[in-house]
Amino acid sequence: MSRLFGAEPAEEAPSFFLEAPRTEKALERGAAGDLRYGLASMQGWRAHMEDAHTACPQLPDRLARWAFFAVFDGHAGGTVARFCAAHLLEHVLAAEALPGADEEDAAPGAVAAALREAFLALDRRMQALSRAEGWEPAGSTAVAVLVSPRRLYFANLGDSRALLCRAAAAAFCTEEHKPGRPRERERIENAGGTVSQQRVNGSLAVSRALGDFDYKAVAWRGPTEQPVSPEPEVSELPRRPDEDEFLLLACDGVWDAFDAAGLCAFARSRLLLSGDPQEVCERVLDAGLYKGSRDNMTCILVCFPAAPGVSQEALQTECELDAYLERRVAGSYLRTGASRGAAGHPCRLKGSAWAGGREGRPGRIWPSRQASGQVAWSSLQGPFGFSRAIADSCQPAEELSPHTDYRPPRVPLGSIFLRSRRGGGQAPANNPPPRFLRPLSCQSCTRTCCRRKRVPAWWACSKAWPQSQIPASPRAEAWPASKSRAPLPPSPPREHPAVRQPPLILWEWPGLLLREA
Repeated sequence: MSRLFGAEPAEEAPSFFLEAPRTEKALERGAAGDLRYGLASMQGWRAHMEDAHTACPQLPDRLARWAFFAVFDGHAGGTVARFCAAHLLEHVLAAEALPGADEEDAAPGAVAAALREAFLALDRRMQALSRAEGWEPAGSTAVAVLVSPRRLYFANLGDSRALLCRAAAAAFCTEEHKPGRPRERERIENAGGTVSQQRVNGSLAVSRALGDFDYKAVAWRGPTEQPVSPEPEVSELPRRPDEDEFLLLACDGVWDAFDAAGLCAFARSRLLLSGDPQEVCERVLDAGLYKGSRDNMTCILVCFPAAPGVSQEALQTECELDAYLERRVAGSYLRTGASRGAAGHPCRLKGSAWAGGREGRPGRIWPSRQASGQVAWSSLQGPFGFSRAIADSCQPAEELSPHTDYRPPRVPLGSIFLRSRRGGGQAPANNPPPRFLRPLSCQSCTRTCCRRKRVPAWWACSKAWPQSQIPASPRAEAWPASKSRAPLPPSPPREHPAVRQPPLILWEWPGLLLREA
């Protein structure tokens, strides 16, 4: 129609999400004094990477026994987050209230005052540069931890958070700054702003941030009285060398998939297996992605001397679980691998793979190509490593942030996500998955077996299995396959509306159903 009247077609609005997540990670590790740290950062589903970080395990000169770590989560662009990562520490070191080498000589509250002044000075500097250079209207949340020989100083604003694991439990966690909190709402309304749909002026999801200068334009109010404040909330805790295990700093992309207790337990369980904080951060990001987070993700793990190391008992438990799953899967394959694939309901296919359709459409049948009695371990041991369920403390994210535009569905009964021990990967197109692994379809079905949640009715499966990564699973336990009823033939294929969900494949093991614990 636009061509008939000579009008140019309207440009499509830019998408905030990719068709497939970018899972390449920026990794870093280091050590100084009695501290070890590792970090990982991943773009994920977002169209642009807007996270940034600072990791300095040893400060210069008189503060050589101090350390500084920070995570910045940008929004509406990454300019502010990157500038903060490059310059916040220099403002902290330049603060006059910062004590010298002897922390006990400092006045009470001096370090907290120095951190507040550093954040405010950095925000003033960026505001001047934004006007002079015409920056994009971006902003950033921040969470920072200053580690001294005797104390821990937490400074945060926005929804990036930090936690302290002490004596195998989450002893402290910073709080988010959301417009719905009473004190935040009061400040916003006193400055002439409004809180609509739990957002500042119906737009910004956080009530404190660096940058976002469009929300800091009330001329008769100071910087801490604006609708969006750059003042951090500073908390101070004394260190307990015999009990403090690790610090974990992360942006909201990670916190959308974990609560404080769950993330603490998950990170600790990974430390018992590897002892490497960088590898633990990688696993945290993988689990967050597979649990439904669609944001950029950054995680920093700082280990103290009391942090758990590699446990032979934990390694033995891990090996036993791998061996148990391998035996059950191999035994199921040997019992059912001789049958030929035939059309029918996916619940009764033996020796064949049911390929879930793309964008919510019904799938098709992949016929068996293996000879009877041959276990094709190449797809598991080669590109993936042996796949197993995460059986530690990774719980499903049933309730995410109320300001997140995506909520993952519950894990359906009778299905399980698989992951790679190596953290994911893609299988070559000429190396199909073993036929004892078959994905559940995402077609809409109201038959008896589907009502029992053996076939999820609204998950969007991936376009084809080689393009998808094997996702992670919450804790699972065995469920006898004999309890399921005999399936019925599938309903005729029909078109379904597009389902905007991340592409995932749900795999089921014939003869071994797993249900959520």
